[in-house]
Amino acid sequence: MHPYNKTNALKVVLYEMWAMNKNIIISIPIIVFTIFAAAGFWSGAPFYEQFINKGDLDSDEFYQSLLHGTHEGKLFSMLTIPAFLMLILHGYLIQLNKSFNTLTYPIKPSERVIGIGLFTVFTYLFTIGSIILFDHLLVSLYKHLYLEDTLAYLEGQGQFYYQFGEYSVFNTITKFQLSMFSAIVLMIIPAYTLFVFMFKRYATVVFLILGIGTYIFLMTFTVKNSDGNMVYTLNGIAVTLWRYIYYLFLIFMILLSFYYKLKEKEH
Repeated sequence: MHPYNKTNALKVVLYEMWAMNKNIIISIPIIVFTIFAAAGFWSGAPFYEQFINKGDLDSDEFYQSLLHGTHEGKLFSMLTIPAFLMLILHGYLIQLNKSFNTLTYPIKPSERVIGIGLFTVFTYLFTIGSIILFDHLLVSLYKHLYLEDTLAYLEGQGQFYYQFGEYSVFNTITKFQLSMFSAIVLMIIPAYTLFVFMFKRYATVVFLILGIGTYIFLMTFTVKNSDGNMVYTLNGIAVTLWRYIYYLFLIFMILLSFYYKLKEKEH
């Protein structure tokens, strides 16, 4: 038997997770590409208006759809981030819950947590990298097909220095949207790992039900402003401060519970 060291322990965990999830990892760019291809035909998107709705490409309505279009199709792609993370974690954690180990190698709970964390971060970065890549490719295609005519349209309207807004099809998903969604993922993924241990095969169903319930609850405290953006009806530094304290405390408790659950299974 090889002498124990932390590097080998991490390699074992990463190998286990790769062996169980390599097909999922390989499918990530394929699925993300499919979503972005469909986003071009999302209701209100340029290809939808051109080929399905068969609108007039020189009409005010078409140019307004380019200038104030919807990001819904592209934003849907970001849902693949938690989806892929939940997929790679579910099978591995279920097996781990049965004291599963691919190789007879001693692995400490802390090293198991680090290995799972590293593979999760890799999956997250690979997914979000795919999203950014195909988002830029789609926007480049829109610019190639429609930007010149759109600028001519704006000049005809007397707007020579028009700044494309956040929801223009000529802009990519914003850094703010990506960062906010990433923050949400960082909160829900540790919670999901604990749910797998607590509810086993029913973890995903229970997690989704609670997630939908939480979304409905949060929506009761948000409204749309005149720009169409969602804003909180609760204001004040104290509310914001306590909200982040709660999030940090929740993440800490979930990770702590996850750690001790692993420790229990290793003995």
